[in-house]
Amino acid sequence: LCYLVGRIPESVRVVSMPDIGKYSKDNFHITMDFPDGSIGTVTYLANGNKSFSKEYLEVFGGGRIARLDDFRNLELCDERTSTRKKSVFRQDKGHQTLWSEFIHRIKSNEQEPIPYDDLIQIGYVILACQKALETGSVVDIAEFSQSG
Repeated sequence: LCYLVGRIPESVRVVSMPDIGKYSKDNFHITMDFPDGSIGTVTYLANGNKSFSKEYLEVFGGGRIARLDDFRNLELCDERTSTRKKSVFRQDKGHQTLWSEFIHRIKSNEQEPIPYDDLIQIGYVILACQKALETGSVVDIAEFSQSG
């Protein structure tokens, strides 16, 4: 979501379902408030069924919608058209491409594909999400990252 918005969120809040002794806080919903007014949500659930698709992304903005289902089906809609694309190949989450690009950058002494500062900032977001899960409160990223 940070990549899609182009910034890290200003704050996060996390709500989790009761664990009932079966899960280890593996069912939760994250809401991220971004500086440009965008709102991002991530729902992570471990209590589903393996027969259902595991990953689902929807993006809404400017009268357009993009929906990616399990890295296999893509639907793009605007006011005039609706396009559906289905991969005839196996599911591709980009892992192999990521490793290939990483190795290429090291061998050719090129700049890293994701700047280290971005990775550090995402680390603050992840830690803020953990704190929000533990405390049940909204966590401001700037305050969290400054506190260490």
